[in-house]
Amino acid sequence: MTEGNRGQVDAVWFDDIVISTEYIGQMGVFEGKSALPDRSILHVYPNPSNSTSTIHYNITVPGIISLSLYDVTGYKIAAIEEGFRFIGKYSAAIYGGSLPSGLYLLSLSEPGQIVMRKLLFIR
Repeated sequence: MTEGNRGQVDAVWFDDIVISTEYIGQMGVFEGKSALPDRSILHVYPNPSNSTSTIHYNITVPGIISLSLYDVTGYKIAAIEEGFRFIGKYSAAIYGGSLPSGLYLLSLSEPGQIVMRKLLFIR
């Protein structure tokens, strides 16, 4: 998601789809390479994983960030990292040993956008 004036959201990036209000004034869905953020902003390896994955993320605007893990119902399972970050590359580890097998959503929120990636834990 990108936040405009007064906390309004302009776009949500989820893998290869962007949901945006910026171009048409109403909510719309745009697909295509020209609309995609740089995939290096948030990368998870290995994915799928049976225990531990390393998250590499690139902050493009200094500010408060939040890196969180959600289940497919939208329930926040873990806040992996939160706080102020300068522009740069960062990494974090996520330990899925206590989580059941399944699909999870990893969310990186930084000033101006939220990027989400799918994460699969297999036992």
